Amino acid sequence: MGQRHHEDRAGRAHRSRPSLESLEGRQLLSVAPTATLQADASAKSSSPNLQVFKYKTPSGGTATIQIQGRGTLEGTTAPGGVLNLVYSKTNANTKIIGSVKGGNGTAPLATIRYKNLSIENLSGVGGSVLKTASLKQFNLIDNGNINLTSGVDIVYLNSIGANTQVHLRYLPETIPASDTAGSASDTTNNVSNNIITDVFLVQSLAGSSGEFLTAGNIVNESVAGHPGAPPAPPGIILKVNRIKGNITNPPNLLTDAEIFGYDATTNRLIRFNTATGDPNLTIQVPGTSPMVGGAALSRNAGHLDVVVSDGTTVYAFNAVTGAAEGSFTVTNLGLTNFTGIDALGSTDATLVIGDSNGGAQNAGILQEVDLTQSLIAGQAVPKGAAYTPQNQFTTTGGLAGVPGSVNIFAAGAAHFNTFQPDQVQLGYLTLSTYTFNTSATGTTFTNRLSETARTAIQPYTNVDLNQPADQIRGQALGSVDQALAAVTGLVYDSNGQPVANRVGLVSTISLSNRGTIQLKYPNLLTGLSEAFRPDLAGSALIDIQGNVQSIRGRTATGMVINDTGNLNLVQFDKVTNSTILAQPFGHAKIAHRKNVSIVSSPRDVDGRGGVTIVKNLRVVGPLSLPDDGSR
Repeated sequence: MGQRHHEDRAGRAHRSRPSLESLEGRQLLSVAPTATLQADASAKSSSPNLQVFKYKTPSGGTATIQIQGRGTLEGTTAPGGVLNLVYSKTNANTKIIGSVKGGNGTAPLATIRYKNLSIENLSGVGGSVLKTASLKQFNLIDNGNINLTSGVDIVYLNSIGANTQVHLRYLPETIPASDTAGSASDTTNNVSNNIITDVFLVQSLAGSSGEFLTAGNIVNESVAGHPGAPPAPPGIILKVNRIKGNITNPPNLLTDAEIFGYDATTNRLIRFNTATGDPNLTIQVPGTSPMVGGAALSRNAGHLDVVVSDGTTVYAFNAVTGAAEGSFTVTNLGLTNFTGIDALGSTDATLVIGDSNGGAQNAGILQEVDLTQSLIAGQAVPKGAAYTPQNQFTTTGGLAGVPGSVNIFAAGAAHFNTFQPDQVQLGYLTLSTYTFNTSATGTTFTNRLSETARTAIQPYTNVDLNQPADQIRGQALGSVDQALAAVTGLVYDSNGQPVANRVGLVSTISLSNRGTIQLKYPNLLTGLSEAFRPDLAGSALIDIQGNVQSIRGRTATGMVINDTGNLNLVQFDKVTNSTILAQPFGHAKIAHRKNVSIVSSPRDVDGRGGVTIVKNLRVVGPLSLPDDGSR
């Protein structure tokens, strides 16, 4: 982007389960009747309908994974006895149950993910929902990754290791399993989740929209005449006996975000802390010609790379170390009227390149690419078809994504002001990187760019699209958490010397003001990336979208909990070197804690229990590790 308690909760509403006898044969019409799971030599057996998976654990025990209700384990493997659990075609009644017999009574777990989604996709869009993932005897190993962001109710694990990430989204009780095709939605804290049910009664997350607004903590009262403790509020139940992250300094999630800027004058990438504005890493980009594509942050084989482009070649560098990671050309794509990349942006799982002068009528052209495969091939590997803006929207070069969203945001201009029909004004085009189709064969999600909204920057700003690109506001476009970030100019000292870049933050929904930050660098930055948090490396990260009833366990160290929603209860015997942030935070029942930070949006009991209250707390994340350790 840039220029050129109990296993079942008390009082929970019962979700009726549709009869499976007459539907089981319809569940996997595309799978042969004799289909079996052949993960590897460690797999002992699997059921013909792919709902049971058995294998030998490293300690000699037998592990069994079973789906209760609708769904399949197709794609699940256990190389060397380490489980990679893959599921699909589930609904709100589905339970995944794991057990271990023999050996040492436990089994190592590497990943859990939905079959047709990248594990890096934190939006969950395109995945099917679950009620329960009960793996009480399973240990999430170091560098492990669990992604249940399509929706889940209850999760049980035995332990969580270091440099791990657990991503969850709460599946509200108002979305029960359905016995008919259709759609349903739930709105909590101003965020709407849309669930579609196809002809096979599979329920998938089709979209999540809205700008999160904390509702304050939920205060339950006992019913008159029935004394006793009030029922627990709705939300995810997560129980893990032991959490063993490897950090000694708990991160401050309000001040640790970092962002890359690109300086065309020196041909360098500079990484800044967004709270202090201080630079802390410089990367010299190859060649003598300046990069014209801005900067973006994208996943390469599980770790984050910062990428830039000279117009025809994209260069990648490790976002943590700055080491060069390779390059690829884009000339093989054959894009219409392609003149050169002048925009780079990224969602969780895909890199998008853009040419603001390309496409039909030179309105611009955008293309999704796979960064990992492109670096391997040395040329761009596209994902889906190229996209050209419609209805007289012209891109101007800025491009950015935000975490946990399938949307990419393109800076540009269109006829927004009806009182000046002969002028165009600056604004942003919101594009979804996914589309879904529901038919007689089920629901399919594919990579395809499509417009979902266009919004004018207020007040209206007329622009001449014939002026040099670097003079058009919004060219250096990035993001910090859920806010778009654009360089708006330089900051000067009392002697008239430039000392910093001023960066404006705006909401991705309304483009309303979210404040400004200053990056301490005298040259005008012509590119910005998405932000990330290097200090999360080594932690046991638990990131949740939605309300949480409870997170419980025995011991936890190096734990980072980030909840965009009401976190009712955290209960452990001992917690050390950990950070908890929630909107808001409810109760902490921790017998012994040391070096633990708890941050909350305003709540009824204010700072009681050692909780730091932050007024006007904005959404943080969704968070992810800078390197998942998979390489």
